[in-house]
Amino acid sequence: MNIFELYDNYRCQHSTEFRRLLEAVAKSVLALTEEIPEEDALEMFKTSLDREYVDCAECPNHPNYKEGFLFVGFNGATTYHYHYDDTAMKDLDRFMETYYPYIVCHRSYNLNLYRRTIDFNFGFEIDYDGDEKASEKGYTIRDSIHLFNNDMAEVLQHELNVDDWDELHKCSFFYDYGAICVSIEIN
Repeated sequence: MNIFELYDNYRCQHSTEFRRLLEAVAKSVLALTEEIPEEDALEMFKTSLDREYVDCAECPNHPNYKEGFLFVGFNGATTYHYHYDDTAMKDLDRFMETYYPYIVCHRSYNLNLYRRTIDFNFGFEIDYDGDEKASEKGYTIRDSIHLFNNDMAEVLQHELNVDDWDELHKCSFFYDYGAICVSIEIN
């Protein structure tokens, strides 16, 4: 097998693993929504002008925050706090740490009920702690963004580039902050 074929095989396996991890997290988040009382959800669907969205997120600054729980909200209001199985999220964390240093998937998900999608929020924020570390971290995050964009393009089947990142901030020659939202269909 030549190097091109070997790399194509690797990319296919890598994107399949990446998608599997994202889908596992999506299933965990979706399972959490089964805890929402049906009558409450139906009432929100009837009365909310923004009824197509459900937000699920960890809120470490919230006074009722507990690890392994997500706050669930309709129409921008947090109304529920439920335990979820974060095993898949921890697997995704390890995957991200291995392949995309400094880029993390925040535990914040937006479900679009009309489109049947879940949005994952990825981002990074680098605290530079000296010239030598700044260069090292800066080059690493630049490379991580490039790899993430290419690999996520394989997963999503459409091109991504630095323009797709929100609030991508450059400090001298290096990026030190950025965020991107990736939407995955739920079957």
